[in-house]
Amino acid sequence: MTRREMVLRAAKLTATEAVEKGIIDAAYDSAEETVRAAVDLGEALVTRKWNGHVYAQNRVVMLREVLDEMATDEIVDGVTSTGFQTLTRRS
Repeated sequence: MTRREMVLRAAKLTATEAVEKGIIDAAYDSAEETVRAAVDLGEALVTRKWNGHVYAQNRVVMLREVLDEMATDEIVDGVTSTGFQTLTRRS
């Protein structure tokens, strides 16, 4: 399956196919395995003194065009939202 087919036809992938194509990093057979892997990853990141804010900013830069396309201006429950753009502003 090509990326074009996946995007244009909304083709479904199995978790194994998604790993093979590099769409996701890993897939697990159970919720318990998934939680264990998430905890292990979190512990590894803490030992490396990983900075989540830096990672988030890198993703914003890499995905800027996608985020801009997804941005919306709407009011929900009386609160104005500008979509993903509000996530990138930091004082």
